[in-house]
Amino acid sequence: MAITVVADFIESNLLDTLLKLKQKVMGLDNFSNLQQRDLDIVQSSVTSAQWQNFSCIQADICNLAICQTACECGDYVLQEAEIGSFPRFREDQISSNVINFSGFLNFLDAAPDAKVKRFVYAAKSGSYDDQPSLPKVKDKNSKP
Repeated sequence: MAITVVADFIESNLLDTLLKLKQKVMGLDNFSNLQQRDLDIVQSSVTSAQWQNFSCIQADICNLAICQTACECGDYVLQEAEIGSFPRFREDQISSNVINFSGFLNFLDAAPDAKVKRFVYAAKSGSYDDQPSLPKVKDKNSKP
């Protein structure tokens, strides 16, 4: 199993659950969000034997070879990496596009070659629109 982004709130909870289910997990994260504390929480909540089932590559999904390596680590890929902040996307559209689209395409290219059985993509709510109300609903007053 491979997870892109493991040092963030949602993804670290996925990691925690998978490790408790005795899954081997390869994380891929560039640590741009600097959420080491989320990994520390996971490490403290699992046994040392469960933690041994986790390894992590500190790299970027814009590197096709890294995406290929991550895909070769298991039958399933949870692709969570993206620039999800609408204001950040608007500030730096070129870099955001490279990460959100080109990085995503790297995984779409790498997954079939590695015989990945299931590829799951989860977008952040900020990528759906800039409406201020919560919860975000992608088909309600949406401006993706």
